[in-house]
Amino acid sequence: MNEKRMQQFLSRYEEAGTRREKTMAVYNAMAAAMPQERMKDFIGAGADAFLSFVKTMQNEDSDAGTAVAREKDAPCLRYLAALVEKLKAQS
Repeated sequence: MNEKRMQQFLSRYEEAGTRREKTMAVYNAMAAAMPQERMKDFIGAGADAFLSFVKTMQNEDSDAGTAVAREKDAPCLRYLAALVEKLKAQS
């Protein structure tokens, strides 16, 4: 686990203004904290939807012509906050 990188992304989470930005900050914090294979287990029941949203946003970044990950489709703030707390407890 790269504790320093995880903390940097958690700081970005706190500063983020949109759920999309918060989602990516949480995802990046998880990526710094654990191997990719553990993410689904760590996230739990909402893993497929969460990771699908992240993948869509990553695809948008590489293809500016696609805009399908909308703010209304982002995970709710309570869900993101719960993941952040879970990450903090793990470190």
